[in-house]
Amino acid sequence: MAPKVEFFNKPGCPRSAELKKRIIMDSDNVDLSFYNLDDEANKQKLSNIMAKRGVAKFSTPVVVIDGQVHADFDISLWVDNVWADVISGGGSGGMPAGGVAPLAPVASSTVASPAPVVAAVDTTSIKVFAKRNCGRSAEVLEALGEAGIAANVYYTEESANAAAMWKVLESAGVKGLDTVTLPVVQLQGRLHYNFDLDDFIVDVISPLRPVKRGIQVFFQSQNNLLERIVKAARETG
Repeated sequence: MAPKVEFFNKPGCPRSAELKKRIIMDSDNVDLSFYNLDDEANKQKLSNIMAKRGVAKFSTPVVVIDGQVHADFDISLWVDNVWADVISGGGSGGMPAGGVAPLAPVASSTVASPAPVVAAVDTTSIKVFAKRNCGRSAEVLEALGEAGIAANVYYTEESANAAAMWKVLESAGVKGLDTVTLPVVQLQGRLHYNFDLDDFIVDVISPLRPVKRGIQVFFQSQNNLLERIVKAARETG
């Protein structure tokens, strides 16, 4: 049976127009319906779908695939990962049907043992899987910026980015996790996750800051020492 795809779009929305153009080219084997959200009935239909899933705010477009809701996603990543899976016969995009695309795969409710902080990965590209309005994510991104490190940032509120993050973790051999503390950082061939924030910034990012001559090396080391002292004070205070 062809996947049932409901596409909710708003006229004049650039994201809606872009996605509609991209998926309509590969829609021969799906049951595709379009819903214009300027129509009150269509707007109410979508509101009811999202309300059942506890989602009050979202951006357009919204795509429902066999009951699986996809919203607030990066369009290119969604097309490459989710839509590609749908048109190849993979169903609702590799996600379980009946809910908003999850930020983590469904597994046990607890983690049996603490996860390691670092795992080896095959690539040396720099990626940060982060969350908007997340203090930890903001601090790591700021520290990377101060170190002059350009990273590709993927916000996991978008289902395709979340799915990509779990694929990266899985490819690094990380298993048995129900949830993960953000951000997840792929840096210098290593995957960092569930880490202590202060230790990560001091031990991993700070040494990467550009240092030119001996006097700068001295001040860099003093700065690292100061950061450790501040961390110790926080823990004892």
